[in-house]
Amino acid sequence: MVTKYPAAIDTVFTLKPILDGLPVTGGSVEQLREAIIAIEDELGVRPSGLYATVRGRLDSIENIVGNLQIIELDKDLGGTLEFPLVIGIRGRPVSTNTPLIGQVLVWDGLAWSPAVGPTTLPPPPVTTEVFFSCGVFTTNSNTFTRAGARTLDMTLWPPIVGISIRTVKFTADVDKTSGATSVEVRLYDVTHNITVAGTGLISTNNANTPLTATLTVGSSSGNLRNDVPTQYELQVRMNGGSADAVFLTSARLVITYA
Repeated sequence: MVTKYPAAIDTVFTLKPILDGLPVTGGSVEQLREAIIAIEDELGVRPSGLYATVRGRLDSIENIVGNLQIIELDKDLGGTLEFPLVIGIRGRPVSTNTPLIGQVLVWDGLAWSPAVGPTTLPPPPVTTEVFFSCGVFTTNSNTFTRAGARTLDMTLWPPIVGISIRTVKFTADVDKTSGATSVEVRLYDVTHNITVAGTGLISTNNANTPLTATLTVGSSSGNLRNDVPTQYELQVRMNGGSADAVFLTSARLVITYA
């Protein structure tokens, strides 16, 4: 009978005892032979390694494993095993704020946060331009004509990013035919039915003239609104005959961080 080892441990029933006075059969010897071969195959050659016994080697491994310091995803490490993140330094949290170019980690009393260090320079200005539709317009005297419109959500541009402060300017480039005495360009808040303060820009030049005004961003009436997405119209009018024309070559909001 072939031994069941290592699929199962032999018992006194599978390896029957040999009693004195009874003949030893080939089957009983073969069972012992199969068991010895199975044990040797399982343990391999010289399982004690550099130690005197297998027990000595196992005791040494147990001692090493018992003294290992297992790293846990806690305090300084976070995320997952596949995608670990450094969330602290020496038990102090690291801020999740996105750093700007030139910033370093500074302890602010609550977390390690990106900030300008003593030997770093402030980041360069970052500018975004929001354009309105433009073209050639003929208008009657003192009558505003809709040149273009768009909805704007100023929450996409927070007041401060890092150490950079936001400024917003309304800019328009216009010229006119000689018959018109003046041209006025404004930004009209359609959502709240009011002209955005500071955007009634007037030019009397026939040649291309850049007009600009710095706007106030806020939640008050007449501000460039920062509390709700708001629809704005770019409007233009001129003082002159109906045959005169306004050339509105560019109109935009310029949002700058510096």
